[in-house]
Amino acid sequence: GQTVYFQSWKSSWRYDGGPYYRAELRGNKWENPVGMGGGINAFFSENGFATDGMSISPDGKIFVVAAGADYDGELDIYISRKNEAGVWSYPQKLAISTDKDERSVFIAEDNKTLYFR
Repeated sequence: GQTVYFQSWKSSWRYDGGPYYRAELRGNKWENPVGMGGGINAFFSENGFATDGMSISPDGKIFVVAAGADYDGELDIYISRKNEAGVWSYPQKLAISTDKDERSVFIAEDNKTLYFR
């Protein structure tokens, strides 16, 4: 309950590690928003994908997102993992993605079960 992850397409997202960010709750204020960077930033910078939902695993080491070329089009599920140095890998499409539309991803407490629609 002391960390929040969020998406922002502010004009500088490509340069500050976005479009996904992490901030910490200090007292009653959210502070130090930091772009997740690494492969996540590269993935969205290179592809210009739209998204509909992301989730971070409870242990903070897995990132999943529903993404695709157009928000109104068909989206697929991609996964990124944080390495021991704290850098996120370039997201890879999951084999469970179908040729249809996947959205609203969520990783369960066991760090293994993935819910989506």
